[in-house]
Amino acid sequence: MASFGPLCDTREGLKARMRADLEALKYALFAIEEHPRLNFDSAHKKAEDARQVYEAALETLERHLATHGCREE
Repeated sequence: MASFGPLCDTREGLKARMRADLEALKYALFAIEEHPRLNFDSAHKKAEDARQVYEAALETLERHLATHGCREE
């Protein structure tokens, strides 16, 4: 993968955080799918919270890329 701009440890850390948050979201959605009737409200809240955390991580990464000049192809 080609990269543009300076090598950036912050970018790599933000990407790792975003990927971890995405995995947490996938796990929360999997729990709803596997057990749709078991405590749905709690599982739905966990999935919604995980979605919000993932979206915040994605926005943070995008903001960093836009302002720091370390965008990847």
